Amino acid sequence: MPATRVSGERVTSAGDQTLHTGGGRLMGFLVSHKETTYQTITFKDDTTVILTVYVEPDLLPFYVNFGESGGKLEGIRFSTSLVANKGAIAELNVWYEAY
Repeated sequence: MPATRVSGERVTSAGDQTLHTGGGRLMGFLVSHKETTYQTITFKDDTTVILTVYVEPDLLPFYVNFGESGGKLEGIRFSTSLVANKGAIAELNVWYEAY
């Protein structure tokens, strides 16, 4: 089955938010916030943490794109579901491929 690229899905609430049920790859994300201390962003495969990022206020906006290497798509694989968790203040957009 071909992959579907989801571009810039916005995570709207604090706490866990399921972005996709099923397998795929986390391809990138964009974070911004107005706090004076760092904000924590966590990505999970269902309940298993696959990536935690601490975003300092002086690094904003903070953008990560896993992109391609040698013609192959990179990214962080997930098999059960892609779940994002952010603080109430942070703005988060996520790019992923869904299988």
